[in-house]
Amino acid sequence: MISFLRCARNDGEVKKKHSYVGFDTCQAATIAFGGPYECNFACVGYGDCEVACPFDAIHMKDNMPVIDPEACTGCGVCVKTCPKQVLQLLPKDAAAYVPCSNHDTGKAVTNVCKAGCVHCMACTRKAKDAVNMVKDRIEIDYDNLDEEMAKAGVWACNRQFIFRYTDPDRQAQAVAEIKADQAAKKAAAAAKKGKEGEEKEAAEA
Repeated sequence: MISFLRCARNDGEVKKKHSYVGFDTCQAATIAFGGPYECNFACVGYGDCEVACPFDAIHMKDNMPVIDPEACTGCGVCVKTCPKQVLQLLPKDAAAYVPCSNHDTGKAVTNVCKAGCVHCMACTRKAKDAVNMVKDRIEIDYDNLDEEMAKAGVWACNRQFIFRYTDPDRQAQAVAEIKADQAAKKAAAAAKKGKEGEEKEAAEA
Protein backbone atom coordinates (compact mmCIF):
# COMPACT_ATOMS: atom_id res chain seq x y z
CA MET A 1 0.00 0.00 0.00
CA ILE A 2 1.10 3.55 -0.72
CA SER A 3 -0.49 6.95 -0.31
CA PHE A 4 -2.33 8.54 -3.23
CA LEU A 5 -3.58 12.13 -3.49
CA ARG A 6 -7.29 12.26 -4.20
CA CYS A 7 -7.52 15.90 -5.19
CA ALA A 8 -6.91 17.66 -8.52
CA ARG A 9 -7.29 21.22 -7.25
CA ASN A 10 -4.66 22.70 -9.55
CA ASP A 11 -5.93 20.81 -12.60
CA GLY A 12 -9.41 22.03 -11.77
CA GLU A 13 -8.27 25.65 -11.38
CA VAL A 14 -10.03 25.95 -8.03
CA LYS A 15 -9.96 29.52 -6.80
CA LYS A 16 -9.50 30.80 -3.28
CA LYS A 17 -12.55 32.10 -1.49
CA HIS A 18 -10.54 34.12 1.01
CA SER A 19 -6.99 34.97 1.98
CA TYR A 20 -6.15 32.99 5.08
CA VAL A 21 -4.06 34.73 7.74
CA GLY A 22 -2.90 32.56 10.63
CA PHE A 23 -0.78 29.55 11.45
CA ASP A 24 0.59 27.97 8.27
CA THR A 25 -0.91 24.53 8.85
CA CYS A 26 -3.71 22.69 7.13
CA GLN A 27 -5.40 22.01 10.45
CA ALA A 28 -5.51 25.70 11.37
CA ALA A 29 -6.56 26.87 7.90
CA THR A 30 -9.39 24.34 7.82
CA ILE A 31 -10.87 25.77 11.01
CA ALA A 32 -11.25 29.12 9.25
CA PHE A 33 -14.41 28.68 7.16
CA GLY A 34 -13.50 25.17 6.06
CA GLY A 35 -10.29 26.14 4.32
CA PRO A 36 -9.24 28.84 1.85
CA TYR A 37 -10.54 27.23 -1.37
CA GLU A 38 -13.97 27.36 -3.00
CA CYS A 39 -14.09 23.57 -3.01
CA ASN A 40 -14.64 22.61 0.60
CA PHE A 41 -13.09 19.19 -0.01
CA ALA A 42 -9.86 20.41 -1.64
CA CYS A 43 -6.33 19.95 -0.40
CA VAL A 44 -5.55 22.94 1.83
CA GLY A 45 -1.92 22.97 0.70
CA TYR A 46 0.10 23.92 3.76
CA GLY A 47 1.94 20.61 3.91
CA ASP A 48 0.92 19.04 7.22
CA CYS A 49 1.37 15.69 5.47
CA GLU A 50 4.91 16.56 4.39
CA VAL A 51 5.85 17.50 7.96
CA ALA A 52 4.21 14.39 9.41
CA CYS A 53 5.70 11.83 7.00
CA PRO A 54 8.41 9.89 8.89
CA PHE A 55 10.00 8.61 5.67
CA ASP A 56 10.44 11.89 3.76
CA ALA A 57 8.15 10.52 1.04
CA ILE A 58 6.03 13.65 0.58
CA HIS A 59 7.16 16.98 -0.82
CA MET A 60 5.04 20.00 -1.64
CA LYS A 61 4.97 21.32 -5.21
CA ASP A 62 2.67 24.17 -6.26
CA ASN A 63 0.99 23.86 -2.85
CA MET A 64 0.09 20.22 -3.45
CA PRO A 65 1.71 17.09 -2.00
CA VAL A 66 3.75 14.93 -4.36
CA ILE A 67 4.25 11.40 -3.09
CA ASP A 68 7.40 9.42 -3.86
CA PRO A 69 6.13 5.86 -4.45
CA GLU A 70 9.57 4.42 -3.79
CA ALA A 71 9.92 6.12 -0.41
CA CYS A 72 6.32 5.68 0.76
CA THR A 73 5.88 2.67 3.05
CA GLY A 74 2.11 2.95 3.42
CA CYS A 75 2.34 3.70 7.12
CA GLY A 76 -0.79 5.87 6.94
CA VAL A 77 0.49 8.78 9.06
CA CYS A 78 -0.29 11.27 6.29
CA VAL A 79 -3.81 9.89 5.89
CA LYS A 80 -4.51 10.45 9.58
CA THR A 81 -2.93 13.92 9.47
CA CYS A 82 -4.90 15.34 6.53
CA PRO A 83 -7.94 17.32 7.76
CA LYS A 84 -9.63 17.01 4.35
CA GLN A 85 -9.03 13.26 3.93
CA VAL A 86 -7.64 13.73 0.42
CA LEU A 87 -4.88 11.19 1.02
CA GLN A 88 -5.76 7.52 0.81
CA LEU A 89 -3.80 4.28 1.00
CA LEU A 90 -4.18 2.25 -2.19
CA PRO A 91 -2.42 -0.85 -3.51
CA LYS A 92 0.95 0.05 -5.01
CA ASP A 93 -0.06 -1.68 -8.24
CA ALA A 94 -3.52 -0.07 -8.42
CA ALA A 95 -4.48 0.29 -12.08
CA ALA A 96 -6.83 3.25 -11.66
CA TYR A 97 -8.05 5.79 -9.13
CA VAL A 98 -10.24 8.85 -8.77
CA PRO A 99 -8.25 11.99 -7.83
CA CYS A 100 -11.25 13.71 -6.26
CA SER A 101 -12.70 13.59 -2.76
CA ASN A 102 -15.68 15.90 -3.02
CA HIS A 103 -19.06 14.88 -1.67
CA ASP A 104 -21.08 17.29 -3.79
CA THR A 105 -22.87 16.78 -7.10
CA GLY A 106 -23.61 18.65 -10.32
CA LYS A 107 -23.27 22.42 -10.36
CA ALA A 108 -21.96 22.50 -6.80
CA VAL A 109 -18.87 20.84 -8.30
CA THR A 110 -18.71 22.39 -11.78
CA ASN A 111 -19.06 25.90 -10.38
CA VAL A 112 -15.81 25.57 -8.43
CA CYS A 113 -13.69 22.89 -10.14
CA LYS A 114 -13.03 21.86 -13.73
CA ALA A 115 -11.67 18.48 -12.67
CA GLY A 116 -14.11 17.43 -9.97
CA CYS A 117 -16.24 14.30 -9.90
CA VAL A 118 -19.92 15.27 -10.32
CA HIS A 119 -21.22 11.87 -9.17
CA CYS A 120 -22.81 11.06 -12.52
CA MET A 121 -22.36 7.39 -11.56
CA ALA A 122 -21.29 6.34 -15.07
CA CYS A 123 -18.21 4.55 -13.70
CA THR A 124 -20.29 2.67 -11.15
CA ARG A 125 -22.58 1.39 -13.90
CA LYS A 126 -19.76 0.28 -16.20
CA ALA A 127 -17.63 -1.27 -13.44
CA LYS A 128 -20.34 -2.04 -10.91
CA ASP A 129 -18.55 -4.95 -9.29
CA ALA A 130 -15.60 -2.76 -8.28
CA VAL A 131 -16.71 0.89 -8.21
CA ASN A 132 -19.33 2.23 -5.82
CA MET A 133 -20.51 5.37 -4.10
CA VAL A 134 -19.56 5.10 -0.43
CA LYS A 135 -20.51 7.90 1.96
CA ASP A 136 -20.94 10.37 -0.92
CA ARG A 137 -17.55 9.60 -2.50
CA ILE A 138 -16.56 7.28 -5.34
CA GLU A 139 -14.57 4.35 -3.96
CA ILE A 140 -12.86 1.48 -5.78
CA ASP A 141 -12.77 -2.07 -4.45
CA TYR A 142 -9.28 -3.06 -5.57
CA ASP A 143 -9.83 -6.70 -4.72
CA ASN A 144 -12.39 -6.80 -7.53
CA LEU A 145 -10.92 -4.26 -9.95
CA ASP A 146 -9.47 -6.01 -12.99
CA GLU A 147 -8.05 -4.56 -16.21
CA GLU A 148 -11.39 -4.71 -18.00
CA MET A 149 -13.21 -2.80 -15.27
CA ALA A 150 -10.40 -0.24 -14.96
CA LYS A 151 -10.70 0.50 -18.67
CA ALA A 152 -14.50 0.61 -18.41
CA GLY A 153 -14.28 3.20 -15.65
CA VAL A 154 -11.78 5.36 -17.53
CA TRP A 155 -13.81 5.29 -20.74
CA ALA A 156 -17.12 5.84 -18.96
CA CYS A 157 -16.17 9.04 -17.15
CA ASN A 158 -18.48 11.75 -18.51
CA ARG A 159 -16.38 14.60 -17.16
CA GLN A 160 -13.29 13.89 -19.18
CA PHE A 161 -10.89 11.67 -17.37
CA ILE A 162 -11.59 12.12 -13.66
CA PHE A 163 -11.55 8.33 -13.33
CA ARG A 164 -7.90 7.80 -14.31
CA TYR A 165 -5.19 5.25 -14.79
CA THR A 166 -2.49 5.64 -12.16
CA ASP A 167 0.20 5.41 -14.85
CA PRO A 168 0.44 8.89 -16.49
CA ASP A 169 1.68 7.49 -19.82
CA ARG A 170 -1.14 4.99 -19.95
CA GLN A 171 -3.62 7.71 -19.06
CA ALA A 172 -2.29 9.97 -21.83
CA GLN A 173 -2.70 7.15 -24.34
CA ALA A 174 -6.25 6.50 -23.14
CA VAL A 175 -7.11 10.20 -23.44
CA ALA A 176 -5.88 10.24 -27.04
CA GLU A 177 -7.86 7.08 -27.88
CA ILE A 178 -11.05 8.36 -26.25
CA LYS A 179 -10.85 11.73 -28.01
CA ALA A 180 -10.25 10.02 -31.35
CA ASP A 181 -13.24 7.74 -30.75
CA GLN A 182 -15.43 10.71 -29.83
CA ALA A 183 -14.34 12.61 -32.94
CA ALA A 184 -15.05 9.61 -35.16
CA LYS A 185 -18.55 9.19 -33.69
CA LYS A 186 -19.26 12.89 -34.13
CA ALA A 187 -18.13 12.80 -37.76
CA ALA A 188 -20.23 9.69 -38.43
CA ALA A 189 -23.30 11.32 -36.91
CA ALA A 190 -22.79 14.45 -39.00
CA ALA A 191 -22.38 12.37 -42.16
CA LYS A 192 -25.53 10.40 -41.37
CA LYS A 193 -27.49 13.58 -40.77
CA GLY A 194 -26.24 15.05 -44.04
CA LYS A 195 -27.18 11.91 -45.98
CA GLU A 196 -30.64 11.85 -44.43
CA GLY A 197 -31.09 15.49 -45.43
CA GLU A 198 -30.07 14.76 -49.03
CA GLU A 199 -32.47 11.79 -49.21
CA LYS A 200 -35.30 13.92 -47.85
CA GLU A 201 -34.66 16.64 -50.41
CA ALA A 202 -34.55 14.05 -53.21
CA ALA A 203 -37.84 12.53 -52.07
CA GLU A 204 -39.52 15.93 -51.98
CA ALA A 205 -38.19 16.93 -55.41
